Amino acid sequence: MHRYNRAALRRGYTDAGARTLVVNMLVTMEIFYLFNVRYLHRTSFSLTGAIGTPAVVVAAQLLFTFAPFMNELFGTVPIALPDALHVLAI
Repeated sequence: MHRYNRAALRRGYTDAGARTLVVNMLVTMEIFYLFNVRYLHRTSFSLTGAIGTPAVVVAAQLLFTFAPFMNELFGTVPIALPDALHVLAI
């Protein structure tokens, strides 16, 4: 079991809540990776760099985390804002 999953369970999250936090952490790291490797010879820190794959992945992750039909499909639950900020900080 992943260390972050155990920490979420200790904080009182259910298995579904812990699963949601772990998936959000992994996808957030992937989003930052995609953003950083978007362009080889110019900066990604621009409007052009923010549009495209990272924006689509962020939208899909928000649906995964907060849309009731996705929660039911994947066995996840919405997470609280402090926990979402914790995921971003990691």
